[in-house]
Formats: sequence, structure tokens, C-alpha cells
Amino acid sequence: MACDASGRLLATARADGRVHVWDVDAGFCTHYFEGHTGIVTSILFHPDPNNLILFSASDETTVWAWDLVAKKSKQCAATMKNHASAVVSLAVSEYRRFLIRECQGSGASSLPTQLIPNHGQDRTARLFKLPELVEVASLVGHKQGIWSVEFSPVDPCVLTASADKTIKLWSVRDHSCLKTFEGHTSSILGASFISRGAQLVSTDNDGLLKLWSVKSNDCIATYDQHEDKVRVLHFDIPFTCLKTEMLATGGDDAVLNLWNDSTTAEKEEAFRIEQEGVLRGQDLENAISDGDNAKAILLAFELRKPHKLLELLSELYRKNITIDHVRSALQALVKEELGRLLEYIREWNTKPKLCHVANSVLLQAFSMHSPTDIDEVKGIGELLEGLIAYSQRHYRRIEMIERSLFTLDYTLNSMSVIDPEDDSTLKGNLDRETASDVQEEDIIKIMETKPNKRSRKRKSRNSIETNLYRDG
Repeated sequence: MACDASGRLLATARADGRVHVWDVDAGFCTHYFEGHTGIVTSILFHPDPNNLILFSASDETTVWAWDLVAKKSKQCAATMKNHASAVVSLAVSEYRRFLIRECQGSGASSLPTQLIPNHGQDRTARLFKLPELVEVASLVGHKQGIWSVEFSPVDPCVLTASADKTIKLWSVRDHSCLKTFEGHTSSILGASFISRGAQLVSTDNDGLLKLWSVKSNDCIATYDQHEDKVRVLHFDIPFTCLKTEMLATGGDDAVLNLWNDSTTAEKEEAFRIEQEGVLRGQDLENAISDGDNAKAILLAFELRKPHKLLELLSELYRKNITIDHVRSALQALVKEELGRLLEYIREWNTKPKLCHVANSVLLQAFSMHSPTDIDEVKGIGELLEGLIAYSQRHYRRIEMIERSLFTLDYTLNSMSVIDPEDDSTLKGNLDRETASDVQEEDIIKIMETKPNKRSRKRKSRNSIETNLYRDG
């Protein structure tokens, strides 16, 4: 089926080669064409509403142009023959050039078998000039048959989709390949420009719909809403009341999906969110300047700024004014926000310098929420595993530091290097100094009065030796 530019005429084709044109409002047949000997595979109105010409292609390798304004209702304006294979896709550009493409060769599964010849094709798209229908060029580059062709609505280029899983963009001026889009994993059955030629969409044998950026060649998104091959891809603005571009896809799963182009709406929403973020960021700075710590903590959390939130909490802990502000800020948290807070705490807890802040906030969060609420947080098991592992490591490190401090304190006390600085200690130090002075004086006196035993022994030995000498 095909509609003209005004939307008042509808063309239909049959497997017996007949083509009918219907008045949509009145509901009757206005034209009836015969001439094809095979199955009509594609029909297309001229895009100019003042040029009422209908093109039809069939699997007997011919293309017919029908004049709807001629006096004879069955007038054929022109015929193109001698194509290498069945013609199953047509496209007409705004600058009066006509493009056709060949059917895929043997082994293809995207069309019924009666539309596919048994042997090889030239795998090219042919460009014709209107109204003479003179062939201008052949676009060669695909490795398998071409399934879809379409002219760009803004640039002199044409799009081709092939069974070789690629999409190519060709220049109409020099007939060169400008871009190649790769990403599909099966035969591409259709491709079309959207967003005034800035983007394109494509469908394949797997039932996938892909959105591409023409400028960057990147696949922006992939949609899986069909369970079988997507054979029909049509882009238009049929609903003017919606003031938006619509896309229709139909597949072998007997499902017709209508797609709404939300690119503009998403950009506007992103801009609105950005502006709102700027205003709330200013509110955060004002709350910090005014000393409203509870509001500042809540705004930093809502704006998803974990580093700013950590700075606020660290500053409050240094001033020992944290508990009331943290509790007042955490009271408004719901389960989803509590899960995000635990993710922040888990990240902070991985660093030794931040573990005291993380564990203090964790204590407040657990004391303000029941175990049931905590258990309902999404991914709480994984969060607790990460918290426990690093907390145990921090406690072992603190225990080792504490033991080292006790050992150092004991050693210094034993060496009398450090003592408590109080009155009793000072008095004890004076007593010990006085006692030591008295003890030293007594020792000196004893040493002075006590005879030298060593010298005495030497005297006795000399006297003994003298006596022995005398006796001898």
C-alpha cells in the first residue's frame, strides 16, 4: 500500500499484478491498472502532490509509471525493463531522480521464495532521472542483495540497506559511498531517515529496530519489540494533531507498532533538569553560607554529590556538632535513598582517612531505621558484605595501633621519661629526688669510714711473705 502526498489517495497492489487507487474519503476505486505479469512487490506515489504519478515494481524485473491525470484511466506513462532481478523497493527524491534496487540473490530468507530468483544478482541500486527514466548510475558496494532504498529529505544522498548486515549512504552527485553503518547481526530489511535527516532507523531479520546517528555513525539505541522479522518500516507525520513524528513497524509476528519520536522532548527534559540542578546547586551553596547544615546535607544528597556530602560531614565531625544535623537530614530518606546512602558509606569506608565519618553516619542510619526497613533495601546483602569486610580491617588496624601505644607508654614510663603532669606526681618526684640525695650522702659517708678490704688483703699477704722469709 501507499498514500499520496495529500493523504486523499490510497494505492493497493495484488499478487495477480493489478494495481488499484482509492479515494480515502469517498471509499471508492478511482483508478485500476493492469500490465504486470508477476507479483507487484512495491508501489509508490510521486512526492510532488501536483505530479500524480504512481510507480509500481514487480518480480518480473519491470517498473511501471502510471499517470493518474491522463484521460485514460489505464494510461502507462513509462516502463523500465531488463533489470537483473526482481525489483522490490522504490524511492523518488524531491529533486526529480528515481531510484530502484534489486532483490537479494539465492539463499535469502527475507521475502517469499517466489520473489527471489534462484541465482546471482548484481547487488546494485540503480539511479534513474525523471521524467525520461534514463539510467544515471549504478551504486555498487554491497556484498549481498539490497532490501531497502530511500533518499535523504535534506541532502543529495541516498540510503541503501542490504542483506550483508550493513547500511550505506551514497552521494547522488558523484555516486560514491559516504558512510557505512555496521551493527546488525542479521539481514537488514528496511532503513529510513528521521529527524529531518539527522538520524535513521533500521530493522532486521531478528525483529530489532536500531536508531543511528548519521553524523557519528553510532548506534544510539536498540529496541526489541517484535518477536519475528520486521518487514515494514514506514516513517511519516500522519497525525498532525500530535505535532510529532511517528514511525510504524510491522513484522511476521502480526504486530504493528507505532513509535513516537521523543528526541525533542528528551532534549527539553534534559535542559530542564540541568537548569533545575543549577538552581538547587545555588541553594546548596546558600545553605552552607547560612550555616544551615541539615538543609545542606539533604541538598547534597538529593543532588547526588557524594564528595560534597562527605566534606560537610567531615567538617561537622571536626566541630562535634554532627548528630542532630545528620539525624534531622536522614529522617526524610525513603528505602531507595537509604540504599544510595549506604552505597556512599561503603565507598567512604574503603579509605582509612574517611572510615570514622563513614561509621558514624552508618551508626546514625541504623539507629533511625528498623531492621525490617534495612532488610528491604535493594542489594543490602552486597552492601553489608562490603561494609563488614573493610570495617573489620579498620578495627584490626586500630587494635594494632592501640597495642603499640600501650607498649610505648610502658617503655617510656619504665625509663622515667614521661610521667603524669599533676600535683601528686610533682610531689612524688620531689620526694624521690630528696630521698635519692639523702641516699647518695649516706653512701659517701659509709665509703669514707669503711676500710679498703682489698688493700687490707694485700697487707696481710706481704706480712705473711715477710714472716716466711724470716723463718727461712
